[in-house]
Amino acid sequence: MSGQSFVPLSSPRKSSALSRFVAEQLKDIEVQATSGALVEDIFSPASLVVVFGESGCGKSFFVSHMALHVATGWDWAGKATVAGAVVYITAEGATGFRRRMVAFRQRLRPAAEVPFYVIADAPDLGNADGEAGDIVQAIRQQIDGDVSLIVVDTMSRVMQGADENSARDVSILIANVGKITAALGSSVVLVHHVGKDTTRGARGSSVLRAAADTEILVEKTEAGRFARVTKQKDGEEGLALSFELEQVEVEGTDGDTSCIVNVGKWQAETRAARRSKVTGSALIALRALEGAVFECGEIPPASTLLSRTQRAVRMGVWRDACAKVQITEADTPDAKRKAFTRAAQKLQDAGFIGVFEEWVWIITPLRTDRTTPDNLKPSARHWTDGQDTPL
Repeated sequence: MSGQSFVPLSSPRKSSALSRFVAEQLKDIEVQATSGALVEDIFSPASLVVVFGESGCGKSFFVSHMALHVATGWDWAGKATVAGAVVYITAEGATGFRRRMVAFRQRLRPAAEVPFYVIADAPDLGNADGEAGDIVQAIRQQIDGDVSLIVVDTMSRVMQGADENSARDVSILIANVGKITAALGSSVVLVHHVGKDTTRGARGSSVLRAAADTEILVEKTEAGRFARVTKQKDGEEGLALSFELEQVEVEGTDGDTSCIVNVGKWQAETRAARRSKVTGSALIALRALEGAVFECGEIPPASTLLSRTQRAVRMGVWRDACAKVQITEADTPDAKRKAFTRAAQKLQDAGFIGVFEEWVWIITPLRTDRTTPDNLKPSARHWTDGQDTPL
């Protein structure tokens, strides 16, 4: 056996590995009881939440409304919260944010010691040698006790030169957020922008969506402002609400104004509500499919997935119909193919169409009106002192 070297089990290298990579047997696996979801049915403690939408849609108002209700322990939009300290990192628009907080105080008169804190700066979370550790240290030094929630508004401002379209750079951001969560036990909400193609979700690398535990889209449409849970790792997708912004004059200023949020209740979104949100390439593609089914739909061969009375078309027929109405401005065949694939996948994931082998059919047709669905309308009557309050 000469010439070979052996590493004894008691060696430092092996001991270090055993202390890190512990193998639990099925019979020994246990879970610890938790205090429940930070916001009932929406997100849990120590989770990553991405809230995204176009500029001007009201996403920062929406998120601050939620964060203030967590800090006060008040119910939010019909959902219970677990009260805890909140740190809101307002990396842009700090002056406007302060006006918003004053408007909240003057309208709702919360207790004086609400554990809601604002950091008006933009830490570097986009680089490997960034300031995640500095944020943790600053919070520990200034805030006693646990912090339940940290909001980063906006994600693009804390990237600090890193590329949000780069999978590598976004992975570094997520790692830095993970360091904060691991150190403080806090959930983190990233406020982000939507891309040019709203059907593709939040702007930048898809690594962000893959890492998120919860994803919420905020939209401003002809029918009003809406928020919808578009991803939920351990819960129900499709929850939605509508909200309105009410302009108010801020006390103690020379006529400065801000907005408070009047919010409806979270509830399962109806098909009618989902139909009102089909936009962009997906909307054009769905209209093309409706036309194709009307003009040349047929009853496909027997399938366990499709009624014998349901008319459908072959995928190629739908693709040709989309090519005629131009679901993308790009001219190359590859770009057109990708645009069609994205639109089809979005419609299938949302339950608008059914697909089986080469056949495609409509499950949920478009509606023609653009009114706010009744089940999502805010109602001033449901607000009570200390619960479901507007911001």
